[in-house]
Amino acid sequence: MMRNTIRNQFKMWKPLVILGLLAGCLFSSALSASAASLSFSVNGTNAATGTSLVGWANFVYDSATNNLSVQVINGSGIALQSTDVLTGIYWQRTNLSASLSPASASATGTSIIWNKTASSIGSMWQFNSGIAGPSSTNEAITTVSGIKGGIVNGISKTSSSNTVLTSTLVQNEMTFNLNSAKGFNFVRLTRRFQNVYFQFGGSLSGPRLLAKLTVPEPGTVALLASMSASSLMVGFRRYRRYRTK
Repeated sequence: MMRNTIRNQFKMWKPLVILGLLAGCLFSSALSASAASLSFSVNGTNAATGTSLVGWANFVYDSATNNLSVQVINGSGIALQSTDVLTGIYWQRTNLSASLSPASASATGTSIIWNKTASSIGSMWQFNSGIAGPSSTNEAITTVSGIKGGIVNGISKTSSSNTVLTSTLVQNEMTFNLNSAKGFNFVRLTRRFQNVYFQFGGSLSGPRLLAKLTVPEPGTVALLASMSASSLMVGFRRYRRYRTK
């Protein structure tokens, strides 16, 4: 009779134990992935043209290769003028002791290049660190010269702006790879990654939008992982308590 009681109590708490195990595995995986990536987004309107300005920036750090990949996507409306072209990403990093250096830049995904020239797209972009950028930013990935090499989500061939019609532009997305120095810690970086701005237009007088974090920070995921681990411990303790009765 006692064994049947223990067996029934175990059956009662078995789902909780299994759920805790599954949740722990799930959130441990999520923690690992979140600790290596961050995503930001912007959504606004260009007052000069009425064009919707939408963009995403995905930062992914690979500790095995010490590579920080920054995927920049322009999901805005059709570019009518130069101020609709995405030309830079600015951010503030509070500790620059672990440096980053440019490695490569290329049009990725399903991107196409308008008015392609002999020059590579990568040569039209630059990475700057330790700068006095707008809104207290100190690092940036920007075009080298005006809107040349900038990112759009299509251009209007009936636009009166000749610079948009004739400039070399990337439609869709660019991916920038930065090499990190020894000691670079992306987990700590996410806590100090502030003031991410998307710059549109060929100069700093163009629209500049403050981005929002769209992926939970590692601390949030860690809390969820801790909660799942607690649920697992509760399940085991209650099982052991009934086992000893």
